[in-house]
Amino acid sequence: VTTASLLRDRARLTCLLGCRLEILSPQGARLGFIEAQASRVVTGPEAERPRAADLVLRRTMDDLNVEFEFQLRRNLKDWLVTAGPVPGGVGEVTQEELPKP
Repeated sequence: VTTASLLRDRARLTCLLGCRLEILSPQGARLGFIEAQASRVVTGPEAERPRAADLVLRRTMDDLNVEFEFQLRRNLKDWLVTAGPVPGGVGEVTQEELPKP
């Protein structure tokens, strides 16, 4: 995480998030990197609602996730691989009904 801020100024909420991913060789040389940023501003009555800060943060995180994936696929595509089931691995995710307390 390179940037994380949530500021309230009167009837205005501003959220800024940023992150960076670097791929390094075993010797520490940089082989590739990406950066992503996202920001959102909410003003007026919307910014004064009880859960406004939580909502603007969640929306900014969603935006950052989309931008991060875009940058990853665009700039580090040679590092991406398709993964399948691993022999002897855990397998697929299942659901188990838990007893009611």
